[in-house]
Amino acid sequence: MIFQEDFEQMRSLEQGLTFLSAKTEFDESGIPFKKKNLGIQNQDGIYTNLGLLLSDQCKHTIKVAVFYGEKQSEFQDRNEFTGSLFKQM
Repeated sequence: MIFQEDFEQMRSLEQGLTFLSAKTEFDESGIPFKKKNLGIQNQDGIYTNLGLLLSDQCKHTIKVAVFYGEKQSEFQDRNEFTGSLFKQM
């Protein structure tokens, strides 16, 4: 039987991560921000892909658009959000 790790638990290639946006969200909600308990770091202190997604260095983006009419041929508004998934949301 082959053990397959979930993407979020795998080691992130980027290890120079910061979590200002995530920590702010946790602090405002009164929840302790503990990297190992959240799965942001593994037991060896290595950042995971989940850590990368929640970090300020997240390279993934969310793109949104609003169109005029139903044909989706003319933009009314569009935006791209970057950074931590907490900041993007």
